[in-house]
Amino acid sequence: MDQNVGTLDRVTRIVFGIILVAYASTGALTGDWVAQLLSAVGIIIGASLILSGALANCLVYKLLNTSACEV
Repeated sequence: MDQNVGTLDRVTRIVFGIILVAYASTGALTGDWVAQLLSAVGIIIGASLILSGALANCLVYKLLNTSACEV
């Protein structure tokens, strides 16, 4: 798999993904169904950010045929 995410982009994705998952996990504890739905969406987006940062591959970059990788 070709890498299309640079080092700074990878670190940024992983950090914001962890923050989003942590914040969404605290919102999932409330009883309101809207908050739980938004928390689930936040966890999914955060997990995808962490995954794309860890694998250094972004689907959106691939669809746009661009790269942020230094190589």
